[in-house]
Amino acid sequence: MADPDLVHFDVPAVDGHTTAMRELEYPFDAGYLLKKSKRIKRTLLEQTAADGTPVTFLKKRIAVLGGSTTHDIIRMLELFLLNYGIEPEFYESEYAQYWQDAMFDNEELVQFHPDLIYIHTTGRNITFFPDMEDSLQGIEDKLEAQMNHFRVMWEKLENTYHCPVIQNNFPFIVSWETGTVMIHMERQHLSNA
Repeated sequence: MADPDLVHFDVPAVDGHTTAMRELEYPFDAGYLLKKSKRIKRTLLEQTAADGTPVTFLKKRIAVLGGSTTHDIIRMLELFLLNYGIEPEFYESEYAQYWQDAMFDNEELVQFHPDLIYIHTTGRNITFFPDMEDSLQGIEDKLEAQMNHFRVMWEKLENTYHCPVIQNNFPFIVSWETGTVMIHMERQHLSNA
């Protein structure tokens, strides 16, 4: 039975069922989705096809290897996948253990047999970060070293698990060094005014 507090509309989906949720269409309210995630998940799992039969979901095993907290990412990913007829099962690495899970033997991950590996990293996981005094060549060398660091991991995962590997791109990072200088300059400007 569909939840009356959730808004539905029809769109084609993976196996021909047509129920999808407006809440999961762009633009979406991430706060609302996280707050109502259990209810939305339950509603999505109870979907029926146009003829009234239960929806058959495509089942996929997804390993999420995180350089930061990934719990909410998994909650959101599950909703969006269910919305399009994919029922995910997740392996979640321990906090900031993406590299260890990728590069060293992990029997639990091996037994999981992922269909897809998603690596969630942030700016804190950049190991070769440029400094303010680096030359252009120094910056390019650090970029290449960082890319090689990730390439080694991607290749290891691909060769071990034989499935697609996806890594997010990094959010824009505000440099603490320049940010602090700007805040200090702003305070000086205000105190002189």
